[in-house]
Amino acid sequence: MRILLIGGNGFIGSPLARELRASGHEVAVFHRSADQDSAGSDVVQIPGDRNRLHDYRDQLQRFSPDVIIDVILSSGEQARQLMERVRVIGGRVVAVGSMDV
Repeated sequence: MRILLIGGNGFIGSPLARELRASGHEVAVFHRSADQDSAGSDVVQIPGDRNRLHDYRDQLQRFSPDVIIDVILSSGEQARQLMERVRVIGGRVVAVGSMDV
């Protein structure tokens, strides 16, 4: 399965990316960090700003994910924008957040 992690190189995303790769999935990480290798060298790196997903649509679509996992949602509005903007990119979305989201 092809999985796109939004915010996939932080505290939660890095171990999740490694676990997904170890389970045989193809993984891409969309992030803004300069730490490119925190998720592993066999993970596709897509640098960008989570708040400007629409600017990266072509790059994200090129990866053609089956599932998109967003581990850095911070509001309900961000969740709505995520669903609006990635509907044409991936089949399913997993949104990880707090009760506020």
